[in-house]
Amino acid sequence: MHDPRALFDLSGTVACVTGASSGLGRHAANVLLAAGAEVVGVARREAALAEWQAESGPKASFLAADITNRALITDIAAEISTPFGPPDIVVHAAGLNTRETADNVTADGWD
Repeated sequence: MHDPRALFDLSGTVACVTGASSGLGRHAANVLLAAGAEVVGVARREAALAEWQAESGPKASFLAADITNRALITDIAAEISTPFGPPDIVVHAAGLNTRETADNVTADGWD
């Protein structure tokens, strides 16, 4: 793999990645870290997030939270900003399946 900093340098930026405990979210978080960003990973599985943070070092932080719970979104957003400040970059890679086409998703259907 090429060094991501050869393509772009994200030093001094903060990223938030949902779904960071595995799969595409974890890979996106790792690429952002490699490019110099400080990254807050968000997912439901705390143990997997803690493992990722331990492997990633001091520029990684995590928040175990369920972003599908709309009642908690304001609190989750505030907590995401705690370790490094508000995010400059957001990657939403958390897996959801609403069983609706994107054009038909409503707030009621989301719940």
